[in-house]
Amino acid sequence: MTHILERFVIHFLCSAAVLQLALAGFWYLERKFRWWPAPHGWWAYIVPALLSFIPISFREVWDVTHGQLGVKAVTDWISWILGLAVAIWAFYRLTNKLKAIQLEIQLRKVRK
Repeated sequence: MTHILERFVIHFLCSAAVLQLALAGFWYLERKFRWWPAPHGWWAYIVPALLSFIPISFREVWDVTHGQLGVKAVTDWISWILGLAVAIWAFYRLTNKLKAIQLEIQLRKVRK
């Protein structure tokens, strides 16, 4: 049981790194190809998270077909979902906070 909980924590924390890689890929596509439709707002985080979740889901199915317990796979799957959801929320909050700080700095420069 502790092994399953350890995997839960590992997947929960690694999901932020997976989302960051997907965001970097979207950023690259947006810069490289001008025709790429860049999502905005929450969708800028939800779409890469959903696309990164597809191979994760296939990996869990593959593990079950090769002998992994179903409870362990479901726990892994839930940990990825929760981790991606928390990472979406955290990245969205962080970027909004950074935009507010950047706007405040620009306003201070204009006032001087």
